[in-house]
Amino acid sequence: IFFRSLFVFYLRAPMLPSTPAPFGPGTPSGLVTAAEWTQFQAQLDAHNDQRDAMFKSHHKLQQLAGRALFCLHRGDLAQVAELHATFAQIARAAIDAAQGRVEIRSIIDGSMESFVSGAVFVHFLAHGRVPAKAAIPLPVTSTEYLSGVCGFVQELQRYAAARAIQRDVRSVLLCRDVVEAVNARMMQFDFRNSPLRRKYDGIKYTVKRLQDILYELSLTDFEEAKCLSADPRPPADADTMTDAEDFEALRKETEEYDATRDAIIKRSRDVTKAAKNAIYALHRSDHAKAEQLLAEAEKAAQELLPLVAADRTLRFGSFAGGLEEYAEARAFQYFLKTGGIMPLAEMPVLELPEYLGGLADLTGELGRYAVAKATVRDVEAVERCHAIMDALSGELLMLRLGGDLYKKTNSIGWNLKKAETLLYDLMLATGGRQGGRTEDAPMPSKGDEGEA
Repeated sequence: IFFRSLFVFYLRAPMLPSTPAPFGPGTPSGLVTAAEWTQFQAQLDAHNDQRDAMFKSHHKLQQLAGRALFCLHRGDLAQVAELHATFAQIARAAIDAAQGRVEIRSIIDGSMESFVSGAVFVHFLAHGRVPAKAAIPLPVTSTEYLSGVCGFVQELQRYAAARAIQRDVRSVLLCRDVVEAVNARMMQFDFRNSPLRRKYDGIKYTVKRLQDILYELSLTDFEEAKCLSADPRPPADADTMTDAEDFEALRKETEEYDATRDAIIKRSRDVTKAAKNAIYALHRSDHAKAEQLLAEAEKAAQELLPLVAADRTLRFGSFAGGLEEYAEARAFQYFLKTGGIMPLAEMPVLELPEYLGGLADLTGELGRYAVAKATVRDVEAVERCHAIMDALSGELLMLRLGGDLYKKTNSIGWNLKKAETLLYDLMLATGGRQGGRTEDAPMPSKGDEGEA
């Protein structure tokens, strides 16, 4: 009677699911400490707050620069001066807030280029020529100045059409002269495939359009246009319309920058190649070879540090990609030796984004390593890999990440799911099942049902 009552009690009791629990043992040791993660979070929060403030300034600056160009085409020069003064005040505050960090300062590049276009336009209306970079009333970069001049050329196409409507042939001729002068200067540059190159390509179309306008005016009976056919004037000399020394200095600066960038890209490939080969060696337990390759990668990175320190714009791209690959290889080597995660302090060549990118990529190598260990039924090693990936996933979810780093962290979830599948397969294999997981059986076709 007692056992019957107990059986009835269990039948009547509600069935509830168990509380979730980790796949393997608890949180492993040797991870990045909570204090370090808190420090990372504070650093990233401060960086993102700077970015948010800079984007806010950029939107305001873009409005002011766009409004100034609008007023320029309407001839309201007093309003243009007021808008440019407000722009300069906000831009200086934003540049100071960037604290020399080019990745923050670059957010306002577009609005600074629009400002340069307007400032050059105002100078052209007052003096009939393009001002030197030093004459721009804000500390603009060479790229911003050159892009702004290209933007000014595009504005002249619209201005020239408006002056042609008013039969102002003299102004159209001045527009043609200054555009051809700018084109002659720009032709001396060896622009790479970049946004600046595409902006420069638009100058030749403006030259053609201004030539067409003058030709079409010469076919009319307007008194103002008779000079075009009676005594056609050749374009003015480029030296009278532009500052030759300024453009030559800009050309040399651009060439030096491109040469340095090419050298960094080439040497960064050595960092990436050595780090990738080190990971390959580590998966094959060739630790001596891996250490040699990692030493080569670190040496190459150290050689480039002075160059990227002199111009931080050169750090991003190939060099940062090589450092992320190096961080991944070093972290994998550290995991194989200690079972933990290598602290950032032990990789002084790295900055935080590169370190976090390397940790995100590390989960892919841990997944490959876990598969190799699962083939020899090393459950403990697979559990360790899963625990590391699980811990990284949880901590990275608390950080404000963006851009490529955010995309990389999304891959951790896939690697984590693969590790969980491996643990499930190992449970089946160690429990006597030889076939591992059983896939869902396909639904029978109508022909199969008929045969049955």
